[in-house]
Amino acid sequence: MAIALIGMLMVAVVGSNESMFHGIGDEPLDETLRKSVREARFKAVYTGGRATLRWDDADRAFVISDSVGRELERMKSDAKGDKDAVVFECIAPVQGYELKDGEPATEVIEALLFDADRCSTPFVADIHYAGEDYVVRYDSFSNLRMEAPKDK
Repeated sequence: MAIALIGMLMVAVVGSNESMFHGIGDEPLDETLRKSVREARFKAVYTGGRATLRWDDADRAFVISDSVGRELERMKSDAKGDKDAVVFECIAPVQGYELKDGEPATEVIEALLFDADRCSTPFVADIHYAGEDYVVRYDSFSNLRMEAPKDK
């Protein structure tokens, strides 16, 4: 009787619909980006040189390379949609961290550069993930988000 009851429960939970488990393990793209930034900073410090971080649209992964372009690590994201993407923009250095007049002036860049002294250009990541657009601004020294993602 107990075995039959357990079997019926398993059929009800697993067999009827796997949507209960859909999404478990999915990591938002901004979280994968945060981990990638931290890893790129570590690689730069560990090698005593420079590391770059870029988004590979075809593979849906963040790619960390050394100063000569050799790939050091590929951090796969859970991005599944055809239009999931990340665009990096550097924040103009003269503006610093105080944004008195709205959003900072930015310039689209191909990759982020990290030096062995653990710094990089302050940047903004424009993220399109799971049908939503949002912006995350990073403090390049502490690796902390300067604001929460918008419209997430």
